[in-house]
Amino acid sequence: MKSFFSIYLKNFDNPKILDFGSQSLSDHIGSKVLLNKMDINYEYTGVDIEKGNNVDIVLGDPYSFKEIPDSTYDVIISTSVFEHVEFFLAYLFRNTQNFKTQGNFLF
Repeated sequence: MKSFFSIYLKNFDNPKILDFGSQSLSDHIGSKVLLNKMDINYEYTGVDIEKGNNVDIVLGDPYSFKEIPDSTYDVIISTSVFEHVEFFLAYLFRNTQNFKTQGNFLF
């Protein structure tokens, strides 16, 4: 993930980052921890299905994303999530609607 950040985030000035499955447990080094260690400016929004550390938005329905505006984010991160999603293609398709033009997706 650090390689992705160092390569792709340099193409954005203060990128808006959406992190699906952002809840960070005490022994988990999440995306936000890595981002904070890098020398970049960014806007971070953490999304999960329940409240927790690094969670800014709790989804009411994990397939509708009505709490998240479309065409808003430069980068969408979704690590360690797909194996927990029953309808993977619906989840993936809906994620693409949150991108700005030329956005990147790390999963």
